[in-house]
Amino acid sequence: MGEYTGLRCKLKIKDEFVPLIESMVKDRLDWGDLNTEHLFIKDFAEYNRSSFIPYGMLSYMPDEWEEVDHADWNTTFVDKVWTFQCSLKNYEDTIEKFFTDVLPEITEVSLHIETYYNGSGYAYLHKLEDGSVVETGEKIEYRDY
Repeated sequence: MGEYTGLRCKLKIKDEFVPLIESMVKDRLDWGDLNTEHLFIKDFAEYNRSSFIPYGMLSYMPDEWEEVDHADWNTTFVDKVWTFQCSLKNYEDTIEKFFTDVLPEITEVSLHIETYYNGSGYAYLHKLEDGSVVETGEKIEYRDY
């Protein structure tokens, strides 16, 4: 079965990437389906499980993710803010690849970045700082599912 890692993001997207992310959300496109010449997007599209960001179903996530506040985290793109939650088996560090290669390139401001390793009971918060995604040192505690 394997272990899942959850990812929740609210990101204000840079103007030049608004049409790409807007079409991704509107037409439910994977990274490889985007009409772009940006090599970092093309490279990420080839990475294992990249299509799970932002579309991976929630598997083994806290009840709060799946029931209580799910509607607040539906995949949307409104006023340059891209919101999503997903989960994936992160054995090949797909989330870390997204954090290093994609998120800093497309994001103007991070409003919320959260990762949760299933069964751990808490999530780590992150932020975009000086072009890198870094942990804030803050955690959110969740009851076990």
